[in-house]
Amino acid sequence: MVSDYLVDALNHLYSRNNFPQISIVAHSMGGLMIRSFVMKQQEQHSPYKLSMVVTINSPLYGMESAEIGVNTSPIVVPAWRDVATGSDYIKRVHDWAWPKDIPYYLYFSYLPEESGDGVVPLVSQLSQSLQKEAVKIYGYQAGHASILKNKEFIQALNDTLGKVK
Repeated sequence: MVSDYLVDALNHLYSRNNFPQISIVAHSMGGLMIRSFVMKQQEQHSPYKLSMVVTINSPLYGMESAEIGVNTSPIVVPAWRDVATGSDYIKRVHDWAWPKDIPYYLYFSYLPEESGDGVVPLVSQLSQSLQKEAVKIYGYQAGHASILKNKEFIQALNDTLGKVK
């Protein structure tokens, strides 16, 4: 639903402003939603070009914790169904092949003594197929949200965005 809204919103903005291209930077669940958005944007042959997509600490292969919530909680948050490991949504967006003409940059982080960034496990941030799609992969020792304040990360992200042609 969110990716549908983004497709509609960007198409509306394009009709008013006629921008030739956009770059997208998405953190956490935004990265998962962006995969769905790019799928839809490609199907609709949008008039603007996606010049680059960056995901940061995104649960691109789903979250086991969401799957546990779906299976055991008496009240299920609807978003859990989509982000649960092995859900139809995860399978659909993960099995889809990233377009070769859209540069994709994958940023991840981890914490010592953790299996990931304290929220998203590395297995979800870094599956083999995602690594194959990425132009470049950047990793940092940082927490899920604290990466956004990490000076080395900020510099690398600015350098990546500077590559937009």
